Amino acid sequence: MSRRIAEALLRLAARRWPARLRGEMHQEWLAELHVLAAERRTAAMLRYAASLTAARPVREPVAVAVRAAALWRAVRLCVLAPVAAVVVFAACLAAALTVLDPLLAAMPFGEQPRQWVAALATAAAAVVLARSGRWWTAEGAGIAALVLAITIPGFVFASLTYLLPAGMSDSYALHWPAYAVFFGGLAALLYAVDRLTATGRRTLAWWTGAVGALTLTDLAVTLPVLLSSGDDPPIASAPLWLFAALNGGGLDGIRLPGMTADQIWTVGDTTDVDAYIFLLYAGLALGVIMTRASRAVTASAPSTHPELT
Repeated sequence: MSRRIAEALLRLAARRWPARLRGEMHQEWLAELHVLAAERRTAAMLRYAASLTAARPVREPVAVAVRAAALWRAVRLCVLAPVAAVVVFAACLAAALTVLDPLLAAMPFGEQPRQWVAALATAAAAVVLARSGRWWTAEGAGIAALVLAITIPGFVFASLTYLLPAGMSDSYALHWPAYAVFFGGLAALLYAVDRLTATGRRTLAWWTGAVGALTLTDLAVTLPVLLSSGDDPPIASAPLWLFAALNGGGLDGIRLPGMTADQIWTVGDTTDVDAYIFLLYAGLALGVIMTRASRAVTASAPSTHPELT
């Protein structure tokens, strides 16, 4: 029994060593343990194993270049990626308006078509961000660290939408619950997407991510409306509020079931830019996580080429 306990302690101690040294050191320790066991020195055997387990972990030195590369990946994902999402959206919106503006100006719908174009530009930007995930993902990062590096900066950048402009801080109290629900739910969704991608179900992962992100956005945009207007518009019409939010409330001549024109406008005015932020960041997050999972699968796949001898 004492020897089995000592061997278990040595296995635990070996895990704390760098991978390339782990096997060699474990074998040396087992040889020493065998000597002590042969001499029936039970106490010495346990002290030996326990001392190795309690010793400070051995770590290999990390070059400055490696640390700088890791820092750059973190800055790229946590800072530059959210900024890029805004730039991509602006580019998609400008392109859409440039192409469609002459047509929209001739239509008798006022500003309403431009709201639709903004929604289409958001969808296009989300797809672009999802497809460019390889530019933002952090090589070698674990799923937990990567999810935190996506959702926490996302919450912060979304909050700055209301905290930075003068006189908008009061609105933040209305919107931060929506951000908490969306980015908290997004974290759970990203774990599911990572798992599906890692097991080879990439198509299902994309659909799970897309449908899940839309569902989270639809749920999150209801919170500011409920907090500000109570039962008006009616809660029964909440599944339609995302459509009203993306349209900006400008549905002239068009009605949604169970909602008046004023109620539709209330939803669009109250939610402000929340729906756009959620969809853009969901596209970015899905691209990052699926790229990470796909690379992990590729790295762990056995080589198809026979080894040369």
